Amino acid sequence: MKFVALLSAATTSRKILIGVGTFFVVASALVFYYFSANILQPSYYHSDDIQLPDRPFEPTFKHPYDERKLAFLVETRPLPHLPALFAHMTNLVPPEWRFRFMGSQEAIEYMRSSPFIARLEAAGKIIITDIPGNYSVAGRQEISQMFTDPYLYTHHLAPAEHLLVFQPDSIICAKSPKTVNDFLEWDYIGAPWGPESKFGGNGGLSLRRVSRILMVLERERREMGHIQMEDEWLSNRLVGLEGSRMANASVSKTFSVEANVWDKTPMGYHVGWMGVHHGQLWDDEEKVHHIMEYCPEVKMILGMKLVGDKPVGVGRRGLELDL
Repeated sequence: MKFVALLSAATTSRKILIGVGTFFVVASALVFYYFSANILQPSYYHSDDIQLPDRPFEPTFKHPYDERKLAFLVETRPLPHLPALFAHMTNLVPPEWRFRFMGSQEAIEYMRSSPFIARLEAAGKIIITDIPGNYSVAGRQEISQMFTDPYLYTHHLAPAEHLLVFQPDSIICAKSPKTVNDFLEWDYIGAPWGPESKFGGNGGLSLRRVSRILMVLERERREMGHIQMEDEWLSNRLVGLEGSRMANASVSKTFSVEANVWDKTPMGYHVGWMGVHHGQLWDDEEKVHHIMEYCPEVKMILGMKLVGDKPVGVGRRGLELDL
């Protein structure tokens, strides 16, 4: 009898344990379901006390460009190589720099007809604007008046402090060991006019500090017809400012080469006179060969021949190269 009683008690205990286990399993499942439905899932509870925004959230877009750094080209002619030139320059100038193209309606339409330029403009990398009616680039005097007008810097190009001026006949080289940012310490730098130049340089490819230019223009305004063009006029006055930082020829030639001062690895070249090649450089077969090896992209801004490009009365040695 005792054995039967013990067996019955054991059976009852097992049933109780199974029942308790089943209860905990079911309870755990219910708790998991509750948390899944109400905690892990988003709540759709709405109360009139909650202040909802008037309009959907719009993230603030901050472009990756430095407003103090601007590369600037002004051109009224729809030159065929302009889109390619901008494609090249925007990839070689450091990425934080923005570009501004100022031109005629015809030139602007031509630029925007390039899908690549359209994408650059949509991304804010390049700003395209009409040339103001009071400016002209019809001649060197008109260009000089434009670049010595303080309004150009305080309104059209603001808030730029470092201004890279380039023209359709200038180029930066992909093999250059230096970038524009390596020359930011200078108030003005361009291709040196002579091997002994202590300051200044050609403006066709030049880097300028806007605040220093405005200091010059506060003191003096260039008169139309002045014998000095804007690059020389500004350089001669920038050097006189207290604390001026003007690069000499030994530094300037590493920035740009035009004609009179040679450097093997400049950052870029300025051909000059839009296809009229300076004989000091382009009549030298050895130097031309070096340039074509070091900076083949210079072909973009060169005439397709080096013979017959000079105006009447300008001599040359008769170098002929197949570019």
